Amino acid sequence: MIDYIHQSTEEIARQLLGKILIHKTPTRFYSGYIVETEAYLGIEDMACHSYAGRRTPRLESMYKLGGTIYIYTMHTHQMLNIVTKKAGDPQAVLIRAIEPIDGLEWMERNRKTTGLTVCNGPGKLTKTMEITKILDGDVINKVHY
Repeated sequence: MIDYIHQSTEEIARQLLGKILIHKTPTRFYSGYIVETEAYLGIEDMACHSYAGRRTPRLESMYKLGGTIYIYTMHTHQMLNIVTKKAGDPQAVLIRAIEPIDGLEWMERNRKTTGLTVCNGPGKLTKTMEITKILDGDVINKVHY
């Protein structure tokens, strides 16, 4: 099990590689190996939403305890992040890509494509696995690794 509080965000990003991401909807079961992640290092990281202490209602999940799901929308795509660190220290790991295991037929239907491009990007993987903003603020037990 990964410690989402006491390790560096970069280390957590590395540890997530090869883990299995599982998402269950009321009618489907999806899973895949995490093959790409990206660490966001909080208020000092210019690429991070919480850079310079920015805090808006949209970012509240970033400020929660490590293991919280933070989902944001970018260009109509949902982006799945796992918050790291103690509450109030807004760091997270973006899950960028997976290699499908279960549910590939439905993943391909959801994306209307087949092959390697089905979930080789953060917006693609959330669409293929039906991961939505509804999970924002939940704890990791709804999206397993």
